[in-house]
Amino acid sequence: NHYDPKVIAPPTISNVTLNLCLFDLHNNNITHLGVHNFLHFFKGQNIKEVNLSNNQIGDDGAKLLADSLTKSEMPNLKKLQLEGNKITDEGENFIIKTIKGIAQHIVVLIRDLKDDGKMIFGSREEKIIEYKKILAKILKIHI
Repeated sequence: NHYDPKVIAPPTISNVTLNLCLFDLHNNNITHLGVHNFLHFFKGQNIKEVNLSNNQIGDDGAKLLADSLTKSEMPNLKKLQLEGNKITDEGENFIIKTIKGIAQHIVVLIRDLKDDGKMIFGSREEKIIEYKKILAKILKIHI
């Protein structure tokens, strides 16, 4: 399924409210143009979790998402998965700066690997500790 919504002009949905717990678009080769259309279509909707992992959104897509979060265009979003999207440090910085500057409580997953390239394994508590260590490195703070 290699579809990029950039080909279709997204309709607007006014007077309609969607209550989606999870909108899963992982592994679809979606680019930043697809992110733009996704954000246009779902602006103001009640989406709690979006999985855009393993696509091609890059830094441009990360910036579009960060801008959308800054404008509170997805006010109920709690989790955003962006792993495997060719997002560089620049794109991560857009997201990190945005998360630090908004009141919305949201978890954004950008990396799924430890610095040494090994997957994070263990109990839930051990994974949380590892994620906190990675986040501390990214944010350059001590937890």
